[in-house]
Amino acid sequence: MSTNDLRVNIYLKKFLPQQQMQENFQFYLQDKLENFLSIMYPEQGVFTDITNLLSSTANDTFDVKTPLIATDALGHLLAPDPSRVTQVDFENASGVDYQIGLRFNYLDAADTNTVETNVRTGKFEYTFDQESIGEMGDPDNVVDNGSNLTLRVNSITEAGVDNSGRTVRVFLKPRQDGGSIGPLSESEPYEDVTVVFSGGNNEITTIGLLGQTAGDVSTDTNDYRCYLLGPSVKRNTDLTSDPNIVFLGTITGSGSGSTPTIFDLAGVNPLYTTGDLTDLVDSVMIYYTGGGLVTWDLDASTLTWDDTFNILIPARNYSFQIAANSISINNNQVAYFIKDQIGGAKTLTVADIGSISSDVDIEPILIRTQDNIYFKNGGLELKGQSGDTTSGRIDDITQDLMTFMGAVNESDSDPNYSSANVVTQGNSLTSAIGELDAQVFAILTDTAEEEDFVVGVGGQTNFIASTMSWNISSNITDILVFVNGKKQKQDTSGGLSEDFRKVSTIELEFSYTIPENARVTIHSVRTGGGGTSSIVTVAGEWKVEYHTVTAGEYTAKQFTMAETPTDATTTLVDLLNGSSQQYSVDFNIAGNILNWSGLGMDGIVNIGDVIRLAYFFTP
Repeated sequence: MSTNDLRVNIYLKKFLPQQQMQENFQFYLQDKLENFLSIMYPEQGVFTDITNLLSSTANDTFDVKTPLIATDALGHLLAPDPSRVTQVDFENASGVDYQIGLRFNYLDAADTNTVETNVRTGKFEYTFDQESIGEMGDPDNVVDNGSNLTLRVNSITEAGVDNSGRTVRVFLKPRQDGGSIGPLSESEPYEDVTVVFSGGNNEITTIGLLGQTAGDVSTDTNDYRCYLLGPSVKRNTDLTSDPNIVFLGTITGSGSGSTPTIFDLAGVNPLYTTGDLTDLVDSVMIYYTGGGLVTWDLDASTLTWDDTFNILIPARNYSFQIAANSISINNNQVAYFIKDQIGGAKTLTVADIGSISSDVDIEPILIRTQDNIYFKNGGLELKGQSGDTTSGRIDDITQDLMTFMGAVNESDSDPNYSSANVVTQGNSLTSAIGELDAQVFAILTDTAEEEDFVVGVGGQTNFIASTMSWNISSNITDILVFVNGKKQKQDTSGGLSEDFRKVSTIELEFSYTIPENARVTIHSVRTGGGGTSSIVTVAGEWKVEYHTVTAGEYTAKQFTMAETPTDATTTLVDLLNGSSQQYSVDFNIAGNILNWSGLGMDGIVNIGDVIRLAYFFTP
């Protein structure tokens, strides 16, 4: 805790990066709650009456009293699952003392909805960090048995102390915690395995490989995480001095195969010996959902919600509902309802904050401070704007944000795109962005190509390009063809009524014989990645010019072209056996003067270099 803690400023239409969402929002609120509880209860202990806190109903086992609420002085409330603190197996050696405690931990492999797919990486990640009670650590040893694994788990039990019968959850350690594999399977994210005591060691043997492939299984202990579900039981470790443990007492073993009867609660810290803490815990652990669209009209001092609010209290088997309605609320007023032991429909009462009693059954929902409305536990904040209304939802998805994303409501999961030429209608935003990225990549990598031919003895009608290709469709004009600099016309019907036709993706056929020593140039154009665009016709004659740089031109850094280009910006220039040049970057043309002084060709062109130019000109 620090007065320098950063809380993220959440305003309308803001996207939260992961750090702000986790560290400055989720962890910020979590730290505040933990700090509050740790200040209120700086010592570990239990809130429940400790009478019969420990007992036994079966041989070689013990029970922890439930329901039980405790704190570890670190701001954690521990309310153990009865199924994991009933008939807990332990060694039960005669006359040996065993200390019992509860340790709070976050369990990566939660009981349900364990893994999900990371849409950015395509890899599985654990969905939740489940609040749980147990000992957690890496195994001491991992053995690959071919079809399953054997792991030594003394690190979370005790070496030499029999923990057989206890349940250990084993799973692949998350990558963000140092594991090199992480979860690999939705169907096999973890296994709950019973401990076997063998050769002085506590071991578990899995059924499968946790999603790994036989023959490619990690035996690195750092890739696994083991979690001993339920209470900590220690024979050789003093739990009373462990700052992270809620101490529950000591059991004296009665001998294997018998029921223990000696339970010593000395050292247990009862934080409340009388009364009931239920109301305090209810207030801390209460949750709000629903409410639909919540609208705040500052000018009218009216707050409206168009659906039922649901108030959930995890420790109770009932909930409260507040039907869609509106209220008038002024500065420094609070809206609240009265809790009872029945649940059901309730109504909100508005009153000045100073007039509300300290009755624990009064449950505040929201408060108005100046122009703004704040819901309890940070569920929603609505900043008032004069002349306008502000709206949002209790789940922190504002109406403005949904409008920005194009969602009809918070249940809308299939986007409707105004244009679907590239993206698939109904695909998620991430999938649509991937489709757009693929199309942009195709455009950027679809570069123009060119190949020259000099006709041999006897002339030639067919030409095969060995270094380029084009679309086979006759009606697509994606190549330019020149004979001795004169542009040829493609027959888009596939016949030979014009100068040439496409025969294949690399072969052309002319309707006449190209004479000996003629130069044939084939130039492809960029098609936008799809191969369906057409060539734009430019007025004038096409000319291909080969110019050898003289000493005077080298000094002047310019020369006179044979013709004046119709559009200088479309002139193609390259150094023969060299690289292509770009207009205005590597050279400029004024009239029919090509100049490269101070541009990209400056320092590249030398005396005797041959520069090839291709352009349209008006005869």
